[in-house]
Amino acid sequence: KTVLISSHILSELRQLCNKIAIIDRGKLIYSGTINAALEMARTVRRIEVRLAERGEEAAALLSKRSEVAGCAIEDGHIALELVPDAADHGFVAECLVQNGFRILTLREEEILLEDAFMKLTQHQGENETAGA
Repeated sequence: KTVLISSHILSELRQLCNKIAIIDRGKLIYSGTINAALEMARTVRRIEVRLAERGEEAAALLSKRSEVAGCAIEDGHIALELVPDAADHGFVAECLVQNGFRILTLREEEILLEDAFMKLTQHQGENETAGA
């Protein structure tokens, strides 16, 4: 069954729907799953890791990995930016555990549906300007 919901409150749509359509100025610019829209909005993959201790040492270790484009300590956690072709971030936990670090949390930065909407509608506006 299909239920059609029209809303500008995108956080609610993410909770209620598994597919969305974005219409900008009367034109359908996206139709598909929410997850696919979120991936389209992702410019880089960022991973946040909190350790029980030895954050600086862990950051130095991770920064040597070929999958890591950047690594820094921010507000007591390690912030990693992965290279674009990194398959996944499972190597982070594997590397840390193998080297004796205790992981408290490890999560990928969440992309908001609002970010996807802005990116998709921004490109639509650029295409119209280029054609004018």
